[in-house]
Amino acid sequence: MPRSFRERYLRPLLIDAVWFAGLCAALLVPSAGRAAMISQTISFESIDPFGSFTDGSFTTGGWSSAFPVNNIAGVERFYVTFNSTDAAYLAQQGPLGGVPWIEFGYRDDSSARHAFASMGLFNHTVSFGAENPGHFALLKTLLADGELVVAPGGYENFADHTDNFSFGPTSTLTLSFELPGGGGSTVPGNHVPEPATAALVLAALGVAAASRRRYVGHSTDGAAASA
Repeated sequence: MPRSFRERYLRPLLIDAVWFAGLCAALLVPSAGRAAMISQTISFESIDPFGSFTDGSFTTGGWSSAFPVNNIAGVERFYVTFNSTDAAYLAQQGPLGGVPWIEFGYRDDSSARHAFASMGLFNHTVSFGAENPGHFALLKTLLADGELVVAPGGYENFADHTDNFSFGPTSTLTLSFELPGGGGSTVPGNHVPEPATAALVLAALGVAAASRRRYVGHSTDGAAASA
């Protein structure tokens, strides 16, 4: 007996619709347990030499995710990145013949400066976590309200000593940190599927299409045989 129009054509279309809806949901839902990266970049038109320092401020409203964020105490790592377009820095030769570097430090609530790390053209990012317990705990405390004052200073490095160096325009400092499990507000781009997830979705779409072709072919063959 010939199959009905509903069985031959509508049923495969409904199956495809269900497949497609489920796959879209899987594609759009962010991966569970994924860390959220939150960052802010500030600029300096100049940076004074080490010892004089130039203060800059990370502000509550400047982060890629709005403060207050959830679970700030659960930050897993901090990242500090320095970049500069200063000609001597890029040439790796200061006016005195040394190699320009910057020393990164930050201030606590009493304005006391805490020196942390030096950064150069080929070592322009530092990352730290629980292996630096003092700085790690203090930065989490200071950043609870989303604000932090930093105080970098420039210097020329020689084999046996250092000397003053001033950075010209323009330099930037980027501070980033991770919150476990995607805590805090959604970071832009956080819903982009992992490559493996996207591949699985595409593969499933292929299976669905092949299944539909087989079903329609079987229905057509059955109808032809009945005829």
